[in-house]
Amino acid sequence: MRATYGFRKFAARGFSILLIVLGFATLLAPYVLADLNTGQEQQIVGDFADFIINILTGPVSKILGAMLLIAGVIALLNGKQGMAIACGFGFMILMFIPKILEGLFRK
Repeated sequence: MRATYGFRKFAARGFSILLIVLGFATLLAPYVLADLNTGQEQQIVGDFADFIINILTGPVSKILGAMLLIAGVIALLNGKQGMAIACGFGFMILMFIPKILEGLFRK
């Protein structure tokens, strides 16, 4: 299969835009990125981990889990077994991932 001229032109434009964006990012990186020492980095990671754990253990996770469970039952009743299995896996992940994250990040 041969690529058409239009596709080659589109790919060349996309690649050139990508190079321009990467060039600007490389030029601006020393001025934009802050210099962090290890204490600050550990504090930032710890705060982010606490934020994610609070989201996953809070009511948002429970509501999403309930919605996934209900969607799985409805999919099963409609004869869509694959969708029901996917909803079941999503429900299990939402129920177990907070405990895993608490074990990894809490002291």
